[in-house]
Amino acid sequence: MKTRTCPICGYSLEEEVEYEKSVGFTRAAYPATLEAHFTSVHPDFWSWEQSKRRLGIGLGIVTAVLTGLGLFYVFGIVLHIGQYAETGYLILILVAFVLPIALIHRRGTEHFKAQWQLEGHQF
Repeated sequence: MKTRTCPICGYSLEEEVEYEKSVGFTRAAYPATLEAHFTSVHPDFWSWEQSKRRLGIGLGIVTAVLTGLGLFYVFGIVLHIGQYAETGYLILILVAFVLPIALIHRRGTEHFKAQWQLEGHQF
């Protein structure tokens, strides 16, 4: 099993995850624990992440639409194989939607992790 730690400070969240599982959270135990950790230990990162959520979703929608249009043009009009690639379309459009959100989150995590280390905190 993968060790679950905070991506900023490296704090192990295993005990908190196990507690959340014992009180009824199953699949949502790690996200709930991580959210509680962010709000209490890294409130600046949490507020930054919340402020960038709309930006990520907006960029995700734009990239998904542009990707869908591009795929439709290439596969549907140019190559005439649009009817056979429906699942592939959906997967690529989903990736195009999630990619900006993930990149914004990763950039923020790296920035706040570097800031955390500069302040003299250790893992």
